Amino acid sequence: MAHLIRHKITNKLTNAAHTVSNKSQAKVSGVFARLGFQAATDEEGLGFADCDDLDYDYRQGMQMDVLQGEEEGGHMEGEGELDGDSHYQRDGTGRRPSSLKTGGSLDEGQTKNHIMGSWLECHQCHPAVSCVSQSLHAWADSACHCDVGLVHYHSTALLCPQGMFVLGLPYAILHGGYLGLFLIIFAAVVCCYTGKILIACLYEENEDGVKVRVRDSYVDIANACCAPRFPALGGHVVNVAQIIELVMTCILYVVVSGNLMYNSFPGFPVSQKAWSVVATVALLPCAFLKNLKAVSKFSLLCTLAHFVINILVVAYCLSRAREWAWEKVKFYIDVKKFPISIGIIVFSYTSQIFLPSLEGNMQNPSEFHCMMDWTHIAACVLKGLFALVAYLTWADATKEVITDNLPSTIRAVVNIFLVSKALLSYPLPFFAAVEVLEKSLFQDGGRALFPDCYGPGGQLKSWGLGLRIGLVVFTLLMAVFVPHFALLMGLTGSLTGAGLCFLLPSLFHLKLQWRNLLWHHVFFDVAIFVIGGICAISGFIHSIEGLIEAFRGAGEMFPSIIALLTLLSVACGQSPGLQVILTNKGLQYGKHVGAGWIQDRLMNITFPDISGKVLGAIHFTLTGITITKCDFPEPSVEFYQDATGFKTSMSGLSVALAGWWQTRFGIIHDGGSFNLAIFSVDVTSVVGLGKDADGRLSVTSVSCDANVGDVDMRFYGGASPIFEPFVKYFKGRIRGEIQRHICPKLEEVIVMIEEQLQAMNVSFDVDQDVTLEFPLTGLPVVNASSMNLGLKGEFYSIKHHEEPPFKPQLFAVPEHQGYMLSVGLSEFTLNSASYGYYLAGLFQALINDSVIPPSVRLHLNTSEMGPFIPQLPKMFPDLLMNLQVYARDAPLFSFQPGAIKLDFHGAVKAFAIQPNHTQTPLFNLNVDSDFSGKVWVADGKLKASMGMNNLTVTLASSEVGPFKTDAIEKAAKLGSTIFMAKVNEILGKGADLPRMKQVVPVNTVLQMDMGFIAIFSDAQVLTDGDFH
Repeated sequence: MAHLIRHKITNKLTNAAHTVSNKSQAKVSGVFARLGFQAATDEEGLGFADCDDLDYDYRQGMQMDVLQGEEEGGHMEGEGELDGDSHYQRDGTGRRPSSLKTGGSLDEGQTKNHIMGSWLECHQCHPAVSCVSQSLHAWADSACHCDVGLVHYHSTALLCPQGMFVLGLPYAILHGGYLGLFLIIFAAVVCCYTGKILIACLYEENEDGVKVRVRDSYVDIANACCAPRFPALGGHVVNVAQIIELVMTCILYVVVSGNLMYNSFPGFPVSQKAWSVVATVALLPCAFLKNLKAVSKFSLLCTLAHFVINILVVAYCLSRAREWAWEKVKFYIDVKKFPISIGIIVFSYTSQIFLPSLEGNMQNPSEFHCMMDWTHIAACVLKGLFALVAYLTWADATKEVITDNLPSTIRAVVNIFLVSKALLSYPLPFFAAVEVLEKSLFQDGGRALFPDCYGPGGQLKSWGLGLRIGLVVFTLLMAVFVPHFALLMGLTGSLTGAGLCFLLPSLFHLKLQWRNLLWHHVFFDVAIFVIGGICAISGFIHSIEGLIEAFRGAGEMFPSIIALLTLLSVACGQSPGLQVILTNKGLQYGKHVGAGWIQDRLMNITFPDISGKVLGAIHFTLTGITITKCDFPEPSVEFYQDATGFKTSMSGLSVALAGWWQTRFGIIHDGGSFNLAIFSVDVTSVVGLGKDADGRLSVTSVSCDANVGDVDMRFYGGASPIFEPFVKYFKGRIRGEIQRHICPKLEEVIVMIEEQLQAMNVSFDVDQDVTLEFPLTGLPVVNASSMNLGLKGEFYSIKHHEEPPFKPQLFAVPEHQGYMLSVGLSEFTLNSASYGYYLAGLFQALINDSVIPPSVRLHLNTSEMGPFIPQLPKMFPDLLMNLQVYARDAPLFSFQPGAIKLDFHGAVKAFAIQPNHTQTPLFNLNVDSDFSGKVWVADGKLKASMGMNNLTVTLASSEVGPFKTDAIEKAAKLGSTIFMAKVNEILGKGADLPRMKQVVPVNTVLQMDMGFIAIFSDAQVLTDGDFH
């Protein structure tokens, strides 16, 4: 027996060394083939077979194989197997299951576990090439045993902050404060413990009391817990959790790529979602790759670069250690957002699915517990320090991806490296998910839902390719719909991370090891299960709530997509009739004017009295506080897409104040004057825009961060010489009080603005006949260079509030950064006004002989109408006539490039006035005409010209018999020519452009387009009055 064992081991070593030296590339491809990639050559297939055989022995930790007949070249045939107990021991005294053939593949559960283990190792440690190469050399050099140092390296790399997703940990501290730091430690302790108990579930005691490794993977443990009633249920649960985590990880890679690129190039007119689309286009070739050799080589360089990036971030934070805001680290939590932070922290420790393979690779499994302790300690320390120093540096301004907080000079370079790493890491979880899905849908023997997706030659068929492309597109759609890195990471950690790391290990441990557990083990398992359940449920609920809010914040998703694909509309929900676009030029001009207005009035500001206590019993009051000098730097304002609003920051504000002080201690009163200088005040505020239920614009304070560099306070008069030396000891408190009140005061101003907005009307009566409604039709749309407001812009008849028989059409006003404002007026708005006046009855008139000018020889009576209607004078001689002229339908305007058109469909009813003043109907005429014209802006006025293209007169009905209308039509055209000349004379004079009280448009340009008119203009604030 010993001879056979030695012979087998020698044989394996010889084969391994030979294969590593001569076919290392084929071995690498072979291992990747087991991860779901096709072998491209026969050599790769041979490498897969060799690696599979080596990997089986290596992962089982065995020194014994099935006895086989020896053949030439040292190879053994699969005959002569020894049947026996399928349970085997780690020390090689047991037997390998007889159902496994030499060179065969693992069962499905083992394969999936190996896929997850390999992916997790590569995902958070190092690229696949490095993993496979080191593993192959370890097998060849140590007779299929793993050096414990290598395992320590793999495990530490797996858990330490080398992965992309550690960049979200500072955001967790933002909402959790010191409790978030405690949770990083607590999660490390719990995950270390659950990792150990998970490995304990791989073993059972035999009749001799010796622990035997009877299971190989997480899936095996899950199936054992559900046996015998549901022997495969547990494995399905674990596999589903794995697939969810794999797909969510792919989505996170796309989200973080879009986020990083958007924040790297904020000046580009490209949104975060558009960057995500670009990233996905770059990832589409993943559907066609047969292996990851090229990607893995680049991934190794990106991993090394990521080490450097983490060092750069920490070094930058340390360079600003003097500015660290320790007081910003909260002792309380954000109840709504902290559960999401729990999921983020848990997600950063997800490695349990990898541990069975890792423990199986260890030469001395007894060192597994020691390895777990040290690696989790290292991960806890590094993650905690990274999250803390990053949060201390940026405090409340901490973003979801911490590199977005870096200065723009280095942010772009750092983020480009991170995007490269994300794109090159995407194929690893993508192919692992594809492999599992392909086996379930196409390759599950006779139970598969669809035919095999691979042809006889190994080529991928169309439905298999469709699955891969569909998975890439699905990750894009999720990234576009929910572009929130922290929410998705928290959801994944809560849904799968807590389950795989907290719930299932403790539950499996209780189920499989119940008879051997002490009371404190039971207590720990139950406590972890309860805590994990609470964390998972709360994190899942709050993450879903956050995602729902994100969907609502984005407006109506599917109408937006339709608009994007058709007309690239910038508005969501109901199509607007009016659009107003504020460009960055207009924003900067408004900022400049506002800053000047504030500067001019700072000296006139009087602050309210400030009262309080010092030293517990001394009451003080500061009164008459005024500004004596102010160094007011112009703030920076930018559109802020993440909050759909504005981001304002001001740096270097210094103010000198003067006032009076009074103190009271019992019956002792004192007083005098003081001077206060405040230096280097930095304020950053983010204001979000939205709309209320009635369509009014609303503003809210999203975030505010204030920092006071230094203060200097001098007191004069009274007993000030006594306490003046002690003032310096209170500088920190004075500075803190001033800093603490800046943001609340700023938020009060925002609340006042919100109250003013809520008091505004969203409609007004144009005249006694029609009213104009202009509420917002959707949320404001903000990108890096502009803000778009979509307004309803619809006229209604006051007497008959009725919707017109036509709907507003989507239109997109071109954005011209050379102008401050762009206004789009749709033909719907103008036609709704026409319809309102039509319902109000304004398109009708009564014409009689009295309205005809005396200079016109023609009179409106039956005798004068003889040349047009011969029988009329005979039937009704010498009677006056009334003509009732009215519109059969509302006149409709249509806008086309360079022209405006008007269709008018009217009618004329003629009556003869009898001597007794009764009216006798004579005939009805239909008059149809269409006009065209142009509109332009010149000399600051809106001007136009119109011309009649066609006019037709037809007889609709007649009480005097039929007659021809040609003569009437000629007369009407002649009259229209004279009428249009008068109209064009008036239109040529023009009308003043609309203006606000203190703002007038300048450099205005009008452009006519299909369905709308666009007006581009700058604005000028008048200085001859108060600015309001």
